[in-house]
Amino acid sequence: MYKQKLTFDPKCTAVREAFLTIFDEKPLGSDITHPEGFEVVECGKISEEQVKERKARAAFSATGNIDVGIIDIECVSVKGNILPAEFGMVYSFQVANFSDTDIAQVPVTIYFNPQGSSLVEQGTTTITNIPAGHYQLLQFSFPPVEAGNWVMTLEANKSKIFEESTYDNNVLSRSFVYTNQAELVAFSVEDIHPMVNDDGDNYFPLNTERTLEFTINNIGSADANNLLVQVPAAFQDQTGAYSTMLAETRMNLSAHTGGRAQLTLSFTKDAVAQIGLLVNGDKSCPEISYDNNETHEIFVIGNPNAKPNPDTGGAIKEYIEEITLTREQLEKTFHAQFDMFQYVSEEIDEGGLINTLSTCNMILGLIFTLPTPVQIANSIAGLVLSLAPKEKETLENSLKTGAFFLNNVRGIMEKNPEFDQVRLNLPFIDYVRDGFRFISTAGEVIAFRLKNGGWVSLG
Repeated sequence: MYKQKLTFDPKCTAVREAFLTIFDEKPLGSDITHPEGFEVVECGKISEEQVKERKARAAFSATGNIDVGIIDIECVSVKGNILPAEFGMVYSFQVANFSDTDIAQVPVTIYFNPQGSSLVEQGTTTITNIPAGHYQLLQFSFPPVEAGNWVMTLEANKSKIFEESTYDNNVLSRSFVYTNQAELVAFSVEDIHPMVNDDGDNYFPLNTERTLEFTINNIGSADANNLLVQVPAAFQDQTGAYSTMLAETRMNLSAHTGGRAQLTLSFTKDAVAQIGLLVNGDKSCPEISYDNNETHEIFVIGNPNAKPNPDTGGAIKEYIEEITLTREQLEKTFHAQFDMFQYVSEEIDEGGLINTLSTCNMILGLIFTLPTPVQIANSIAGLVLSLAPKEKETLENSLKTGAFFLNNVRGIMEKNPEFDQVRLNLPFIDYVRDGFRFISTAGEVIAFRLKNGGWVSLG
C-alpha cells in the first residue's frame, strides 16, 4: 500500500486537496463448480414482427398451439465470443413464448462441451410463468473453463412436459473461444460512506472530507503489468463546465486478482461532478476486450440545484476550450460527435444515437456537458425540430467538420504509438439554456504526450 498527495490543474477550483491511496491486490474468488444462481433480470413482450415471422416460418396456425424457443445466448461478464480462460463468469439467455397461451413452466437444460464433440449436460433450471407473446431474460454463473474452443448449448422443454407445434427452435448453441490473456474490468466507483440528498442523488457536502473507492479486476489468466489507472472528472458549476484528470497512477494486477484505490478529497463549491475510472486507457496492456475499461458515477456537491449561470451573453455561446484527452477518450469523442452528425443528417435514428452514446459515457459530461445519452439525444432532437432548413444544414456541417478533425487526430495517434494523450484547443457551440454543447468546427492540436513523459508538438 502507498499514499500520495495529488496536484491539480489550477482550473479545478472545486477540489481543495486530495490524497490517493493504492492498496495491495487481492485474489478474486471463483469457486463456482456448476451452473448456478439463475435469475430473471428482464421480462418483456416479443415484437409483433418477431411473432409473425416465427409463426410463418413454423407453419404455426392453430390457436392454442404452444411454441417456446431459446433466442439468445450471451456472456455478460465480457462481450463477444473471445473470453478469459480459467475464471467463472456470468452468462445470459432468453426463453420466448411465441404461442397464444401462457406457460407455467419451461425446463431448460444446459450443455457445455469442446467444439466438435458430443453434447455434455451440465445442469438444468425451470423457467416459470411466461405470458403469451413474452420472453424472459435470465442470467446465471458458470464455472471456469480451460483455454480452447467450447460450445454452450441450451435446450428448452427437453423432456417434452408439454406438446409443442414444433421443436425446431428449442435448441440454440453458441461457440466461445477461451484464451489465456489479461482482461481488465473497471468495476466500480463508490463513496465508502454514501450519502444521498432529498432527490436521491449521490451527494457530497461542502468542505467535508470524503473518500471514493475505485475497484479494478483482472479476470483474465495473464498478469497486467504497469497498468495505467486514471480518474477523469467533469464538473458543472455556476461558471460553466470544465474537466480535469483527478488522479493518474500505474499498478500491477496479477491474473485473477482485484485492485483497489481510494481518493480522499474535499470540495469547496457547489457543482455536479461526473467522476470516472478509466483503466488501460493507453492500451499498453494487451487484453481480450477494451469495452469494460470505464465506469463512472455522478455526484451532486453542495447545492443540488447548482447549474451553469444562464446569464452569460445569450442562449448560445461560441468559445474555445483547452481539453486533454487520452487515446480512449479521443476515440469515444469522435464516435459520439460523428453519430450526432449522422442523426442530424437522418442516417441513424434516435435509438441508434443513444446506443452509440451509451458506449461513450466516459466523455459525455466532459465534452458535451450533459452526462447521459438520453439527455444528449433529447437535446439534439429538440434542437433539430426548432431549426429552419438552412440552420439544420449549418448544424450538420458543424458536427461533420468537428468529427473529421477528431478523426484526423486519431490518425496521428495511430501512426505514433508512443503518444498516449493529446492536448487540444476545441471550438464549441454551447446552448446555454439546455446545458448542452458540441464541437463546432476543426480545432487545434497543441501537443501530444509521450508515454515515457513529456509533451511534444508536431508543428
